[in-house]
Amino acid sequence: MTDPTLRTVFAVMLGALVIAFAVMLVLAARPRSGERPLLRYAERCALPVPAASAGDLEARMRRRRLVEAIGALVGISLAAILFAGPLGSEPLYPLAVLFPVFLVSNLIAETVITLREQLFHPRTDTPRLARPRAVGAADYIGPAARALPWIMAALVVAMAVWTTLGAGAPSLHLAAALVSALAVTVCLSIPVWDRAILARSQPATTPLELAWADALRADALNAVRSAAVALCVVAATLSVSVLLSAGDLVGWPLTLVNLAYLVVQRVYPTRGAPVPRGLFPDGIRVPAGSAA
Repeated sequence: MTDPTLRTVFAVMLGALVIAFAVMLVLAARPRSGERPLLRYAERCALPVPAASAGDLEARMRRRRLVEAIGALVGISLAAILFAGPLGSEPLYPLAVLFPVFLVSNLIAETVITLREQLFHPRTDTPRLARPRAVGAADYIGPAARALPWIMAALVVAMAVWTTLGAGAPSLHLAAALVSALAVTVCLSIPVWDRAILARSQPATTPLELAWADALRADALNAVRSAAVALCVVAATLSVSVLLSAGDLVGWPLTLVNLAYLVVQRVYPTRGAPVPRGLFPDGIRVPAGSAA
């Protein structure tokens, strides 16, 4: 493709993304927009909706969609600003700019709502549940999924060093180095994110409410790892593309990253998954009439 054609294609791509997330923002702003997402989330988690907290959960789903749409629009706006530079004419612009900016904005949106908001708001005179021990990321995420970001970070470092020895456009070399540094930084920051997420209190008054709080906490822990691994995939693919001077081949790098992202989402679900049984060894007691 010629540079003008590439710029036109990428401009249309950015415009389509802006329209898509603007529509998502408008739909999420509706007062009852959290009802359907809550039902889908409950189905994926295999949890009944607690009758007393259904309103809180619906509001949480609505706010989450709003924050995600706003975060995506901010990220796309930043990518559009960088589009005006030399990278806007490069075939690898989506890998060098659009994907990393989108992933980071999505990570911030996912975790901000977890760190800044309390899920349930029980009355002060209501007894609250407490676990006999402190829980950690290992209670929510399996060992292989916890190890994967570190393996990917090591791969990205190796690829980045290898890429510096190859030929290619200086702007792409710089972009590959920056995306690699960003990916490794997010991987190294995982323990910091974990501590912040796990430090948030869970003011639940029933085992079912506690299970819902755990499901949303698992989402946040997975979101950090999903962004870290996805960034590593983008960085490694970008490095390989620069190293092989494959910048003119737009299709295969984008296809590879999109397929890998689908796999990453399966490994790190952020839209609801069954709560690990280890958190509730005796099961989750749901008294009659307490579920919607």
